[in-house]
Amino acid sequence: MKKLSRHGGLAVLALFAAFAFIAALRATTELQRLPSPDGRFTAVTEYYTWRSLLPMTPGSSSDKPGFVTIYSSDGHSLGRAPVPMLQLAHDLRWEAEAAEIRLVAHWDFSRGRVMIFSQ
Repeated sequence: MKKLSRHGGLAVLALFAAFAFIAALRATTELQRLPSPDGRFTAVTEYYTWRSLLPMTPGSSSDKPGFVTIYSSDGHSLGRAPVPMLQLAHDLRWEAEAAEIRLVAHWDFSRGRVMIFSQ
């Protein structure tokens, strides 16, 4: 079996470290789940985990940007939308076959997709 040279081993280690760094940047943390009034859907708010490392004033953690994903009761994603502040998820309005965060996104459950408004 051929042995890796010192430079080859360092290159493999650097490549592994780069992939680990990219994966860490993409990792998310769930903040809350908001069920629809009829229980058929659930909105899940998440943010990038690395944002927890940034200093914030006390009580302003919901000011950080994140994502809202709505899932059907069987776990199927109906779309993910970025929100400039996580607290906007509390403005989510549920309808029979849709949901909306005003001026942010509109989910159409019958089509299984989300329309994201410009930010």
